[in-house]
Amino acid sequence: MKVQQYTIGKDGDQIRIPVVDKSEFQHVTIYSLEVLDLQPGTILMVTAQVEVESKIPTNVLVASHLVLAESPTAKDGLVIAPATGTNIVNRPEGGGVYQHYYVATSIGSLAIVESARRKFVNFLAYSACDAAISANDRFLIARAYAGSMTVLRFEA
Repeated sequence: MKVQQYTIGKDGDQIRIPVVDKSEFQHVTIYSLEVLDLQPGTILMVTAQVEVESKIPTNVLVASHLVLAESPTAKDGLVIAPATGTNIVNRPEGGGVYQHYYVATSIGSLAIVESARRKFVNFLAYSACDAAISANDRFLIARAYAGSMTVLRFEA
């Protein structure tokens, strides 16, 4: 059996995740890795994580998932790991500023059934909140430099 490993982690990038009404999720690509020449029987095992910060003074949902997609910006595709998430609970720090931190994590695997010359493993995140928030505060910050994505590729 042949095994290949691909890993991505960015230096210094911060990615804004819009906090929207729960009916209007806006998926944001945190990481994307290209995988070439996929054959039936190939198995992809993927782990991804990123630190997320919120200064919003209320609970905020943050979720992440993994897909095998047609492009590095695609939001849809074959599900590798379904969406999972949590509420980042507000915890006041000194001076009345709220600092929320969470490590969004997705882990999954996918067996390839159709050949493909070129696909992308995309780690996506989204956020939502029911509370009224000013337009300037409607973002979470994903610290891509404080995370990574690894794809293990197993071939017969």
